[in-house]
Amino acid sequence: MSENRTGQVPRQVLLFSGHMIDAPERKERRFPPDNENIAADAIGALLHKLDTGERDLAICGGACGGDLLFAEGSVARGAKLELYIPFDEQTFLVQSTSRTRAGASAFMPQRLGPHCMSCPTS
Repeated sequence: MSENRTGQVPRQVLLFSGHMIDAPERKERRFPPDNENIAADAIGALLHKLDTGERDLAICGGACGGDLLFAEGSVARGAKLELYIPFDEQTFLVQSTSRTRAGASAFMPQRLGPHCMSCPTS
């Protein structure tokens, strides 16, 4: 296993990929906003079961929905977090984080900050 940015090998690496909260115009419901707490509780329970903590590395994409719930739960347990986004930060913030969700502004500021790694666009 490779070292993380701090030069330490994580105890465990947790990778998450989930759905964004449904846009208001979405006809087929996949992740309706009223299911956010259900998803947060399920993610939190799994992070607890895995004994997620400060020696662990959590990796996700950071879009509003499952990714942010996983990121928030991981950080709350002290895990290091790396967000990988598919395009430049400003475009990502507009397209992938602007849907309404309770508490999003607490974690997702106008900039993603030190946790963000932009993926190269080709």
